[in-house]
Amino acid sequence: MTWNNSLESLFLEIEEAANEETRDLAFYAFARLKEMSPVGNPSIWENPKSAPAGYVGGTFRNSWQVDQEGNRWIISNPQPYGPRLDDGHSKQAPDGLIDIVIADLGNLR
Repeated sequence: MTWNNSLESLFLEIEEAANEETRDLAFYAFARLKEMSPVGNPSIWENPKSAPAGYVGGTFRNSWQVDQEGNRWIISNPQPYGPRLDDGHSKQAPDGLIDIVIADLGNLR
């Protein structure tokens, strides 16, 4: 094997390892966000009787998505009240979600 082929092989191994690590971190963050997401519980609301008929909690938690675009992983939640939950407007997640998960990712290594 020539010098250039050795370097190319090493580069490909590093790139593959980095891609695997990035994927693992994305799915870790995805799982943590789902786990930490508040689930509507009318019994702890300020006005428990305000729940619509047939209300079932968990829509926000079940709406998390993870997608890959090239080498980028995108974690999203399309629920319009997500930013309010992340700003701490839930007794179940008073410190929000995203900043906590980002800090967790920084502490993994």
